[in-house]
Amino acid sequence: MSDDLVVDGTTTDETGTTGPTAGSSDYSGPLGVSQAPVEFSTTSSSYTYSSTASTDTYVEVVFDREFDLSQYSFTVTDADGNDVTIDSTNKDGNAVVLGIASDLTDGATMSATDGNGDTFVDAAAITTTSTSIAEDTTAYSSDSVTAAYDGERIALISDETSESIDAFRYNSAGDVDNDFLFTRGTGTDSYVTVIDTGARDDLTAGEDYSFQFLGSSSDEERMTLRSLGLTAEATNTEISFTGDSTTVSADISSDAVNRDVTATLLDSSDEEVDSGTFTIDGDGQITADLTATEAGNYTIEVEDVGTGITTETDEISVSAVTGDVSFSETVFREDRGDVAEITIDLDNADSATVLIGGNSVSYAAAAEVTDAESGDDADGEVTLQFNTYLTNKGTPTGEGVFSAAGDDTATFVAADEVDSDITTDAATSAVLADTDYDLAAYIGGEESAVGTLIVEPRSTDSMNLWTAPSSTFGDAEAPADVYSAIEDGAVTQSDEIAAQDVLVHQIGASGVYGALQNELDKSSVSSQEAALVNLLTTDQVSQPAGETETLDTALSLSVVQTGSSPNQDPKRLALTDSVAAGAFNVVADADNETVFVNVKTDQLQFVRTDDVDPTNDYTDSETVTAAADEEFDVTFTVEQASGLTTAEDGESVSSTFTVVERAGMLNGGEDITVEAASGQEISGTTDIAPGTDVNIRARATGTSAFLKTATATVTENGTFATEFDFSGSSENTTFDVTASASPQFADGALSAEGTIGAAEATPTPTPTPEPATDTPTPEPATDTPTPEPATDTPTPEPATETPTDGGDTATETSGSQPGFGGAVAIVALAGAALIALRRGN
Repeated sequence: MSDDLVVDGTTTDETGTTGPTAGSSDYSGPLGVSQAPVEFSTTSSSYTYSSTASTDTYVEVVFDREFDLSQYSFTVTDADGNDVTIDSTNKDGNAVVLGIASDLTDGATMSATDGNGDTFVDAAAITTTSTSIAEDTTAYSSDSVTAAYDGERIALISDETSESIDAFRYNSAGDVDNDFLFTRGTGTDSYVTVIDTGARDDLTAGEDYSFQFLGSSSDEERMTLRSLGLTAEATNTEISFTGDSTTVSADISSDAVNRDVTATLLDSSDEEVDSGTFTIDGDGQITADLTATEAGNYTIEVEDVGTGITTETDEISVSAVTGDVSFSETVFREDRGDVAEITIDLDNADSATVLIGGNSVSYAAAAEVTDAESGDDADGEVTLQFNTYLTNKGTPTGEGVFSAAGDDTATFVAADEVDSDITTDAATSAVLADTDYDLAAYIGGEESAVGTLIVEPRSTDSMNLWTAPSSTFGDAEAPADVYSAIEDGAVTQSDEIAAQDVLVHQIGASGVYGALQNELDKSSVSSQEAALVNLLTTDQVSQPAGETETLDTALSLSVVQTGSSPNQDPKRLALTDSVAAGAFNVVADADNETVFVNVKTDQLQFVRTDDVDPTNDYTDSETVTAAADEEFDVTFTVEQASGLTTAEDGESVSSTFTVVERAGMLNGGEDITVEAASGQEISGTTDIAPGTDVNIRARATGTSAFLKTATATVTENGTFATEFDFSGSSENTTFDVTASASPQFADGALSAEGTIGAAEATPTPTPTPEPATDTPTPEPATDTPTPEPATDTPTPEPATETPTDGGDTATETSGSQPGFGGAVAIVALAGAALIALRRGN
């Protein structure tokens, strides 16, 4: 019994403080909660407070007595501990209805403070709902059916307080009463009651239900209950890991799509270890990846955010194992400026850390290498790519130096994080020096393997010239394509290039592939040509203030005419214009320190000036092309500004080529005579590139008209030949022969006159002579007659060749030469500088 004294409607406590009597309309003291807070959403206009808030979500709580609302304050906190905006506060009897700005999920709470500033409701749990069914006054036949998922909590909202609601299994619009299930009520001063479908055995997915509101304005609402089909299956139930952590995953699926779910990794004590929110995609699936740092048994609990429906995986066993790492070789070698490839073998491990260098060489950098999770590269092996050209480029820490081949990954790590004794860093003042660098591989923080990387001196060595048919320009895509074309005779060595054919530069140089790879790795660079042009046109040196700015590029390429006409400047390569005209294509072979530069001679652009700016776009009136009988010097230079050489004038290789006419002739310039037989050869010579197809046509008119065509291929010695079948043609018939190529010969198709002579007679066999003497052959003692002499066997006729397709298509006597297939693509003479391909040894 209370010791407070009530006098004239006021209460006096032991301290003498007075206030309104509990239960009066002006009471401001602590309240008891008679119905716990409930969250729900509704857009129904029949709900009493639907027009008082700017949102459609509410929290209702019922207290145990009357009170003065103005003396109280309320706080709603979401599951993440953040306060939720309250848009409206309404009182109905002993109930308070709060309009809030967002939906809530399990874990949300409400607090209340009275007029004395005391918190009398402290973080009370709010019962959240995800589907609401509101009573309205619409006739039943026009009501829509509310869909809900089995397992979620449903709010039934009446249009008046203290209303009872009967639930029935629905059979038809006029027959529900016979399937009564249960009755629920909203309670005193409350408009809402909650049904937990997951806690009731009489509510089943796939069924329809009817709710009859039994207040003064009775109404009926329908609901269909569906299965969310939420499942979670552990991707792996047995996981072994090395290092500090491992990934634990669950494959989650649902019959509903585009839904957020929360996945929580729980240990054997149901304590949360890790969690994350994921969205089920349009296929109704998602994989949730979480992280465990210790061995043990785990499960992953998955909750649908919208409904609160949960599911859980089977137990997942995680064990820590001791992995191992080793280098595939004891010693790795690479030229200064190139990309070293260091192969690491992983055993019972997905990742390891590799340290390069140390204090003694004033350079140290480390990378964490990780094997691919799936696919062909998930093979327990990672090839670390170390770009020695970049150690003095990019960020101060030199983070850009590492990458990994294929789908494996490599991530930069500060060296002192791997070895605390390291006092140097991953930045150098110049391109990494040629010397020996220690290698160490770590797993789980422990050193497990050692090796050596030897960075060797680089060089610029040679330039050889080749020619190829115009039709093959750009076909090369890989070094193997170039070597195959050379082997097949489709690319032949020559310093005389027929106009419009392809000039192939084979540049031997090392140490330039790191620079090329760095350009190729840039998002703005999509081809080897663009990578080379960047190195040929980008200034590498900033001039001090007040000094004249000069163009100091990493590489340079010049093509200059020799022996030009008097009083005229020689033609010089206009690089930017030539690239724009499509003159260059590049393929680099870093493994063999070679760059093949494919140049289409008729697209090369030149200007007549002593000072060519490689970055300049010249006008059409300023540019000229190469002409027949002109000679050019080609020079490729690795400049001092590249940091790859200390020579003031750089390191250069040169060669000379001459442009010749696309000349040729048939039958040495003489008339052609053939026999009226098959296998008749028509041949010619030409200066165009070996491997080029020549189309030959023999045509006669009049009473013995015919048209025969065949294709020949130019051989390495400049000849071409094919055979025709004239066996069905009349003797003494004259015909015209033409030969054409693409691009065409300089003076048009080659031509010659032809005549069909008599076919060579077939020799008659000579009979075997009879014996000269008349002496008869003695009769044998037996009655067996002497065998007659064998009849004369005629001498075999010379084999005649069967014409192909009736003789209209000739057989190539030199064999079919494949086109310059794949790899001479251009690095425009900057070949050696091309492609950041790596050299393995």
